[in-house]
Amino acid sequence: MRTLFSHVAFIVFASLAAQGAQAADVPTLPIAVTAQGCEPMALTAPAGKVTFVIANKSTRALEWEILQGVMIIDERENIAPGFKAKLTTKLEPGVYDITCGLLDNPRGKLTVTGATAAITPGDLTGPVAEYRFGAAQVLSDLETALGRLKAAGANREAARKAFVEVRAAALALAPIWAEAGATAGPLRTDLEDADRLLFGDGAAEAAPILDKLDKDARAFAAAVRPLVTPADRLVAGALALARGLPAKIEASASPSALSALEAERAAVERVIVLFNPLWMRVNAPAAGAASLALARLKSELTGAGAQTLETRRAAATELAERLAGLPADLGL
Repeated sequence: MRTLFSHVAFIVFASLAAQGAQAADVPTLPIAVTAQGCEPMALTAPAGKVTFVIANKSTRALEWEILQGVMIIDERENIAPGFKAKLTTKLEPGVYDITCGLLDNPRGKLTVTGATAAITPGDLTGPVAEYRFGAAQVLSDLETALGRLKAAGANREAARKAFVEVRAAALALAPIWAEAGATAGPLRTDLEDADRLLFGDGAAEAAPILDKLDKDARAFAAAVRPLVTPADRLVAGALALARGLPAKIEASASPSALSALEAERAAVERVIVLFNPLWMRVNAPAAGAASLALARLKSELTGAGAQTLETRRAAATELAERLAGLPADLGL
């Protein structure tokens, strides 16, 4: 009996020792947050798992975040004044922002060091599969919107609303229009004709134009549905779309034109978001700058930015420039 007990005790002891060794392998970094900022304002950590011990030395509850651009990588919320909280997270090499108390406080910097793992062809299969899955949902939205457009009939306001939904769904797939073959050209022409009809001064009969849009959009959907677009062509399509945005920004942009531009910007973002984790792994500063550029252009097109011809074009140009290095960073 003593032999059995000793054997069991040895297993338990070995297990606890292994757990302790694993815990010891994870570096621990202390950081304090005061009313003015972080102490220290700059941290350096090795890549991999890291435990942060965050002490709240302010007089109010706070959260502590690790950010890459506008993306929250990890966070610990509701740390009470005078208390500490632990955050264990896994980080890739790069430079991150850390929040330091109030939103208007300066942000700190977290530099994560270590070798960057190369991107393999297998890493690219996930974003490609996710894009195809998302495209199937967009095509479903397109067909639903086409049904609403047909049902609107002579109701101009209902037709305008439905058309905007049709166009948004069609443009959401603009990065892969080149993959859709001969169906993309007629659809692009139909969208322009329908926009002039519904939002311009055109007096053309609506039925032929909208019927043609319905027919060509459904042919486009049939061509896109089975597509599996490789990563290199998916990224190339998004970058080509981004490069074309500055030239499309006009001095007297109508709400309809701005809506179309925002749909194209969102189509670019849909692709970039899928590849962003890989991009952050190999070039975190570039990935963060691209995320900020996407957000800045969105604010210009949706009414939150300065909204002048110059600021819109500058934001669109910056986005194209920030995305230029993505293919090389991904090894495409």
